[in-house]
Amino acid sequence: MPAALTLVALLVSTAILPYTQWAGVVATAFFSGLWILANAPMEGDVLWVWSTTHGLTGGDLAGLAGIVIAGLRAWWLYRRTTRGKSDAQDPTLTV
Repeated sequence: MPAALTLVALLVSTAILPYTQWAGVVATAFFSGLWILANAPMEGDVLWVWSTTHGLTGGDLAGLAGIVIAGLRAWWLYRRTTRGKSDAQDPTLTV
């Protein structure tokens, strides 16, 4: 049950990501990391084996995708805020 709730929280935080600012990025990254730790009952097949006890499973892909999505959204928000500041500080721009 905790793994299922974590997955639902990850999906909801990712779905509302376009409507939130940095709080959505933090929530998506947090639930992605939590999902990677809590997905043991729902892992699925091992896709890539690192050692006899560690590997990448199908369930891990949801957490990795969430981390990538949060990272891309953070990059977009950062670029948007820095681009806005540079335009505001540019003395050559006239209103």
